[in-house]
Amino acid sequence: MSLPVALSVWWLLPDYPHNTTAWYLTEADKKMAIERAAKQGKAEVTGILDFKLIKRMFGNWRWWILVLMYIFVSWYSKMKLLCV
Repeated sequence: MSLPVALSVWWLLPDYPHNTTAWYLTEADKKMAIERAAKQGKAEVTGILDFKLIKRMFGNWRWWILVLMYIFVSWYSKMKLLCV
């Protein structure tokens, strides 16, 4: 079941609005998606990893919650195995 879903998602989900080749999106749809992204403050994806992007990634509280959860879960699972 996972493989057919994964393949269909890979094929059906469009890329970014500025570079998509999805056959089911018209030029009006692409333009609307670009405008909506601009209204939300989304930056165009350039593929360049610079200090501004790194600062934005590591300055986000969600990143640190993910790191703390990973540390806690891995520590908990190791303690659970040691106590058994």
